[in-house]
Amino acid sequence: LLKSDTDVQVDVIDRLPTPFGLIRAGVAPDHQTTKKIQKKFGATLTNPSVRYFGNVDIGRDLSLAELREMYDAVVLAFGAPFDHKLGIPGEDKAGVYGSASFVGWYNAHPDLRNLDPALDIKAVAVIGVGNVAIDAARVLVKDSAEMADSDLPAYAAEAIQSSPITDVYIIGRRGPIEAKFTNVELREMGKLEHCVSLVDPAQLPEEVGDVDLSDRDKRLKERNLNTLKEFADCKPSDKPKRVHFVFYASPVEILGDDRVKGLKLERTKIEDGRAIGTGKFFEIDCGLVIPAIGYRGTSIEGAPF
Repeated sequence: LLKSDTDVQVDVIDRLPTPFGLIRAGVAPDHQTTKKIQKKFGATLTNPSVRYFGNVDIGRDLSLAELREMYDAVVLAFGAPFDHKLGIPGEDKAGVYGSASFVGWYNAHPDLRNLDPALDIKAVAVIGVGNVAIDAARVLVKDSAEMADSDLPAYAAEAIQSSPITDVYIIGRRGPIEAKFTNVELREMGKLEHCVSLVDPAQLPEEVGDVDLSDRDKRLKERNLNTLKEFADCKPSDKPKRVHFVFYASPVEILGDDRVKGLKLERTKIEDGRAIGTGKFFEIDCGLVIPAIGYRGTSIEGAPF
């Protein structure tokens, strides 16, 4: 809008007192290069034609109807802040945290500062095979030296780095070809100081195969497959901590009493791009489950949803 020929005044309204949304609360604290985009956003917010109003909650302080009376146009750009649910038995147990909540906690989001996940555990299951799943796993296994240049808040650093966690499982319902992580993030998992990344070579195809993808996307899948093949050559004893990439596994129940003790999964196979259960089950012992399976939005009165 500022670059257009229109004489425009823009007000940016945010529920939080601070700007930059997911740059602060969603990008991993050890990815400072990615966070540099806030300098560009800061230049926009300090433009004379832009004003920033923080700590204003639409629905509490102002209604959408009032905004429409005040402005020629209203843009709703607040994203999808809540976690999708797994929809399986046991996900109400202590020790189950959606990735939006868990990542918000270690990024000092004010709503999640007091989440206080119990990390006096040995193993973690992260459900999902996207970059957020990799972020959560990586932050949990890095030591203080590896996080020295991050903006990990002190309370989260103390909890994570004093935790006895040795194993993190990254779990996908489908296979490595369907995984959504990008290769930069995946390769990073092979460069951790005290943690080795592992994958069962039997779960890796020889090649990407005949898939309906653009040339660019196919090259990405090929790079991911090659990286995973490197992980398949690693041994659990190579380093004191381990990240296990587990494919073709669908969570069916979170085990335990009031608190998570494990995760029951069903082996899957791929048919027409879908994960189909095989009737074969196995369990992973873990004390923390982090579903990273996407997000859902919330409605604002007066707007279609």
